[in-house]
Amino acid sequence: MCSYNMVDGIYACGHHVGLQQILEHEFGFDGWVVSDWNAAHSVTDAADGLDMERPYQKFFLPLKTAVLAGVVPVQRLDDMVYRVLFSMFRLGLFDHPTRSTPAHTVSTPAHRLLALRAAEEGMVLLKNDAQLLPLTRHHLRIAVIGPVGKGGAGNVCGGGGSAAVSCRVVSALTAIRGRAAQDGDTVTFADGSDRVEAAAVAGAADVAIVFGYYTESEGLNRTSFSLDGSGDALISTVAAANPRTAVVLETGGPTLMPWNAEVRSIVEAWYPGVEAGPAIAAALFGDVNPSGHLPQTFPASANEVPTAGAPLRHNDVSPVEDYSEGLEVGYRWYDAQHLQPLYPFGYGLSYASYEFDGPHVARQGSGVDLSFRVTNTGQYDGATVAQVYVSDPPAAGEPPSQLAAFRRVFLRVGASTVVHLTVRRRAFAHWVSDSPSSEVPQIGAAGRWVVTPGSYTLLIGDQSRGAHIRASFRL
Repeated sequence: MCSYNMVDGIYACGHHVGLQQILEHEFGFDGWVVSDWNAAHSVTDAADGLDMERPYQKFFLPLKTAVLAGVVPVQRLDDMVYRVLFSMFRLGLFDHPTRSTPAHTVSTPAHRLLALRAAEEGMVLLKNDAQLLPLTRHHLRIAVIGPVGKGGAGNVCGGGGSAAVSCRVVSALTAIRGRAAQDGDTVTFADGSDRVEAAAVAGAADVAIVFGYYTESEGLNRTSFSLDGSGDALISTVAAANPRTAVVLETGGPTLMPWNAEVRSIVEAWYPGVEAGPAIAAALFGDVNPSGHLPQTFPASANEVPTAGAPLRHNDVSPVEDYSEGLEVGYRWYDAQHLQPLYPFGYGLSYASYEFDGPHVARQGSGVDLSFRVTNTGQYDGATVAQVYVSDPPAAGEPPSQLAAFRRVFLRVGASTVVHLTVRRRAFAHWVSDSPSSEVPQIGAAGRWVVTPGSYTLLIGDQSRGAHIRASFRL
């Protein structure tokens, strides 16, 4: 799907270089390109690589005339038809046609199990001081705080717009109560609307579980990194009443945590989908080991994000955005600016612990084959994500380190495995444009991938900061 914006002054849905030269030829994409809703601007978009206009034919209405006039080559029309039909045959839509109204529910047990597993494996344990979690002691008094009862505003299982998901009736509160009963635990609840009540309920419990969330939707930008509904203040109130407080976040991305030092444990559940309640309960009680790792950086301050302050502020007021951070996108920004994030890209704890040993590096063509050992030294089965970052020689002018390879590794207690990863030449290369240095390189401009001679270092660990082991070599 091509987007609404322009790239180098050309609309994305009519960008010949982007859609054909790069997507089709360089990337080898053999599906079809559809416009985002009303993102097409001309029938000539078809000549530039757009295969289908949605939601209805507006600019593509005169497509036949454009083909007969030679504005859109007939070969391009053949390609459009081929890409659509090839994809439909590949997916079996001709062998097994769909009905306009499905005759059967698609919410099968297999689908619900898949949704549950995805929610469980995606959760990230950000903090777990004194191993507050999992809740393995029996006969605990557990306080659940926040608007997470049936129909509560805190049941944020998905984003809005195209990302909307219908939550199941099993709320987090219901799931926690059901799971707690198996251990003889008792659960008390306060929806958080009255902070005095919330403090009293939390203070009378052995452990407090407080939920924080924010809502976001297609078509809207976030206005801050704070939680919805005075959620930050509620968490601080609960933590002040009970030092054994765990926080469950249901958010679509990073959030500030002014209460981070006040709580023992933090679980980032993201928008966990239709099986949100059961998945969260399973993680809290240790039925599953939350072993996800962050795909984003959580900043320590809103003033430290790449978009803070001129000339780096991107917003929806100006029609033109200047991405002046250049190569320092995402975690690279924090590294290059020597900023310590609250939780770095790639970060994630576990109820288990892991050791990295090695590594062994062997040249393979213009790249390297890398192997190292990972051992589960903890008391729980679990997974970690082994990550390899490349640090280039200073002459390359690249960010301090960049992710080159990763692999999720599941290990039983006491087990170990040797991880084999190949880091290809492109991970050590940077693009040199043939454009004069005084000009801004355009998408598709002539150039080449270049490997700067010098010393390269592979940083190996389970996050973008603090490598466990290193390997250096010359190229």
